[in-house]
Amino acid sequence: MPEDNNCPDCGHKMFVHYRRFCPVCYKPEPEMILAYDLFKCMYHVQETGNPNFKDEVWDEICKCEIQNDVYVSLHANQGVLIEKMFKELGIKEDSAVFWVSW
Repeated sequence: MPEDNNCPDCGHKMFVHYRRFCPVCYKPEPEMILAYDLFKCMYHVQETGNPNFKDEVWDEICKCEIQNDVYVSLHANQGVLIEKMFKELGIKEDSAVFWVSW
């Protein structure tokens, strides 16, 4: 029998990024080395009222020829989308480290 694809807490569609998680219930916070998981952050912002956010941010980040499995430092003043993500996530610092893995 297939697994239910909805969050048991809020009923929202679950996503998979290494393992299943709910982008609405997931509260982005620094991982082990004080880095945010970029994909989970993008999904969270998108699924809490910002359609197409993940694709738009990812398109901007890919212009930097980013590699897989790296840490990147993003700055709030890098553009409207990054600034919006910082605001939505409640990041008060001017920059933050994000883990990028796909």
